[in-house]
Amino acid sequence: MSPRARAGTVAGPLAQVHAAAPPFFLAHGTADTMVDSSHTEDLATALRAVGVPAELRLVSGADHGWYGASEAEVAAVFGASLEFVQGC
Repeated sequence: MSPRARAGTVAGPLAQVHAAAPPFFLAHGTADTMVDSSHTEDLATALRAVGVPAELRLVSGADHGWYGASEAEVAAVFGASLEFVQGC
């Protein structure tokens, strides 16, 4: 692994997961062309594995920046994020 790739791995979100992390609300579009939604799924899995509450909302067909998502879908995600925070 190159030094640059190693630095990216060490600095990445998965390397920062620990049991004392706060609860996470994660939302990601399934059609994201910049960051694959599998990265967010992996983060949710890693957080849950160490006992951190993690809610994952995948938005079908949404690209990066919510392009392709309906206004109703975006509103639902933001509503769910507010409910999540209020429950923490």
